[in-house]
Amino acid sequence: MKAFRFISLIFLAVSVCFLLAIPVLGFGSTAINWKGICYGFTDGQTPCSWWEFAQNEMFWTSMLVVPLLAMTLATWLIVTIIRWTVTRTNSTQTK
Repeated sequence: MKAFRFISLIFLAVSVCFLLAIPVLGFGSTAINWKGICYGFTDGQTPCSWWEFAQNEMFWTSMLVVPLLAMTLATWLIVTIIRWTVTRTNSTQTK
């Protein structure tokens, strides 16, 4: 049972890290790369504010991080369900 608890805590911590990665990487990339110009998908370059550039960076970072976050949260949920099932099975067998 300690192994299940330890594994679920690891997956929860990894999920939180992935969740925090979106703003951290977005703001870090903005701090390094912002020059007052945003690059549009098809319309070229336009002047933009720091916040607008940061939002674009966080959007593109989320395209990379959200699938990883979904996978770790799903794994955490599966481990939690298995732990609950094993606990429930063990408690009914001892009665």
